[in-house]
Amino acid sequence: MNWYVYALVDPRTTKPFYVGKGRRRRASWHLRTRTDVNRPKSSMIAAIRRAGLEPELRYLHQGLSEQEAFANEIRWIAHYGRRPDGPLTNLSDGGEGQSGFKPAPETCAKIANSMGGTKNHFYGKHHSKAALAKIGSVNKGKRLSKAWRKKLSVALKGKQKSSEHCRRISRALKGKKRTKAHAQHLAEANRGKTLSAATRNKLSMALTGRQKSKTTRRRMSVGMSQSWAKRKGKT
Repeated sequence: MNWYVYALVDPRTTKPFYVGKGRRRRASWHLRTRTDVNRPKSSMIAAIRRAGLEPELRYLHQGLSEQEAFANEIRWIAHYGRRPDGPLTNLSDGGEGQSGFKPAPETCAKIANSMGGTKNHFYGKHHSKAALAKIGSVNKGKRLSKAWRKKLSVALKGKQKSSEHCRRISRALKGKKRTKAHAQHLAEANRGKTLSAATRNKLSMALTGRQKSKTTRRRMSVGMSQSWAKRKGKT
C-alpha cells in the first residue's frame, strides 16, 4: 500500500500538465531526468524553467495498492483530458507499467539503438570539472547495497573491456596514489582470498616479458625485507 497518484502542475496557470502513478522517488524523477521520451512533457518543464519557475508536484492520492493507483491514474487522466482535448501531455490513457514487467530482448535492443551513438543527447560531450565535482560530492560516502553489487557482478561477468577502455582506465589512474584508508580497505576485502587457477594463468600471461621499473623493484625489495623482519621477530 505504498503507491500514489501525482500530478505535475504548471505554476503559471495552476493547471496540471501530466498525471502519473508511482512509488518512492518516481514523481520527482520527471524533474531530474534528461532522457525522457515524452517530448511534450519535457518541453513543458523546460518552458516553465525558462520563466524562472519550477513545476509543482501535487499528490492526488497516497497509500494505495498498485491496482488502486492504476485505476486512479486512468480516472484523473480522463478527468483532465489529454492533448488536444485537455492540458495533459500524457502519451496514453494510463494503467500501464506493472511492477516487475520486463520488456522483450527485441524491445531492449530497439531502445538501445534509438539512444546509442550520435543519437544520444550527450554524445561527444564531457562533464565540466565543476559538474564532476558536484557529482562526486553527492555520491561521496555512499555504498551500494549487497543486492545491487550482486546484480552488477552478474551483469558484468564474462564481459571483456575493449583495448580503448583499458587504455582510458590506465590513463585515468596513472600517477594516482591510494590513500591509506583505501589501501587498508582493499587489504581487508582481499584477505584470505585465493586466486583461481584461471586468474593466475591470465596474470602470468599478461605479465610475461614485462620489465619492472626501478621504483617497483625497490618497493618489492623493501616489502620483502619488512616481511622477513616480521617473520624473524615471531620466531
